Order: sequence, then structure tokens, then C-alpha cells
Amino acid sequence: MFDATSPFEGGQRRRSPITLATIGALPALQRSLGRIQLSVNRGEAGTTSIGRLSQSGSARLLFPKLAGGACEAVVINTSGGLAGGDRFEVEAQAGEGTKLTLTTQAAEKIYRTPDVAAQMMTRLGLARQAQLHWIPQMAILFDQARLVRRLDVEMHDSASLLIAESVVFGRTARGEAVRDGHFADRWRIRRGDRLIFADQTLFSGDIAAQLNKVTVTGGGAAICSLLYVAPDAEARLEGMRAAVRDAAGPEGGISAWNGMLAMRLVGADGYILWRRVTALLKLLRGAGAPSVWQS
Repeated sequence: MFDATSPFEGGQRRRSPITLATIGALPALQRSLGRIQLSVNRGEAGTTSIGRLSQSGSARLLFPKLAGGACEAVVINTSGGLAGGDRFEVEAQAGEGTKLTLTTQAAEKIYRTPDVAAQMMTRLGLARQAQLHWIPQMAILFDQARLVRRLDVEMHDSASLLIAESVVFGRTARGEAVRDGHFADRWRIRRGDRLIFADQTLFSGDIAAQLNKVTVTGGGAAICSLLYVAPDAEARLEGMRAAVRDAAGPEGGISAWNGMLAMRLVGADGYILWRRVTALLKLLRGAGAPSVWQS
């Protein structure tokens, strides 16, 4: 038998009613915070070596390749994705004459959140004659996901920079679409203390409907922004245009001016876009894709 003060009734535990008071007493959701700080230096033999490395929270950095005078580093988010209030930061400094490639272990998944956006912040610095490639794998936004992404670069006039960032809105192979979400992306590139490139992308609300507009992507669910800043950037224009024109699947536009080559690509889905971006990066890099990318 159970008396009136017992938490059990009829042999089962009695549930307390949920009220505004009990909701207010619940602990705040745990937020993921990750930060990486890396600098690389040029050794006596002309090779690139690690100068300083700091990593905290959910951020880790692995080095699957450190040979041939170049350094390839892989960014890992051990939290398995980003949700509202999560923050992930990468800061990298390429010293004079160094060669550094930064990529990610896998596509970054951005999960739905009812309130604040997740944040991804990247800051890159390039010294004299440095070469830095920032080519993370794709970010996948789920329905009701919210992401604010920022990229800031300070580079020497003689340095070379390659950036390629891709976003997929929903897993199209599963018939997903982002009917409600927020994606804000900002790039600021400075060369020799001068702002040479500024870009702003914003999707908010019914993203699928916005993507369906002919003036946006014409129904494409995957986009890529690519920027190449180097002494030979403008000379690569026609070759890159031919590569995009001859490719089946993604559509794109390319422009070159003031030592920069900027490209936009749109794909019907993430796989089509990934395949084309991989091929274009090989042309620009003069080398294969990062070793952690699937072939």
C-alpha cells in the first residue's frame, strides 16, 4: 500500500506536473566551445614546421602530412557538430616563406536550434612569401539550423591565399529541405593593410524558397565560394572558366581583378558540388586534394 505522500500511485512513479517555475529551474543547455591557435615557421632546410599550437575545448588539430616543405593540418570538432550557442574558432599564422594547408576531418553538421545561432570564426595571417590554403570540407545545415560564420585574413603583398568554403542546405539524398533557418557569412580579406575583398551572404527564414529563385541558385541546394589571391591569379582566369564550362553538373561564375580570382559555384546537391570543387582545387593547387578527403 502507498500513502498519500508517496511518489507512487498504483505501483508506478507519479510524475510531477511541468510548470513555468520548474522549466525556469532547469539548467541551461551545455554549449560547445572550441579554439585552435596555430603558427608555422620556415626551417633552415626550407621546410615548414610548427611554431606554436594551442587547442582547447572541442577543438583538436592533427597533422597527417608534414613533408615536402609543406604542412597539412586537419581541424577536428570533437563535439560532432554545432548547435545554438556553440562557438568554434580557428586562428592560424603562416610565417615567412611557409606553406600551410588547413582542412577539416569531415563535413561540419549544423543542427537545429530554437534560439541563438552557432558561430564559426576563422582568422588567418600570411607573412612575406607565405602560402596558405583554407579548404574545409562542407558545412551541412539541417532544417531550423542557425549559423553565423566569419572569415578575416591579413596577408602580405607577396603572399598567396586560397579559400574554398561550401555549404549544403539539407541532405538532399534524404529529401530534406531547410524551410526555416539562418545562415550569415562574412569575408574580409586585407592585403598590405588594404581591404581588397569583402563579401556578405545571408539566407534567413524559408531558405529552400529563397534558393528556388532563379536569381539565387535556381533550386540548387549546395553553394561554394572560392577565392584565390596570388601573383598568377588573373592569368588563371581562362583556364578555370574552361574547367567550369566543360564540367557537367554545377554552374558557376568566375571573375579576376587586382591579383584575385573569385568564383561562385552552385550544385543541385552536395555530392555534385563536392566533386567539381575537388577537381578545381587540384587545378589551382597543382596537387591532389588533402589526404583526409575521400577520393
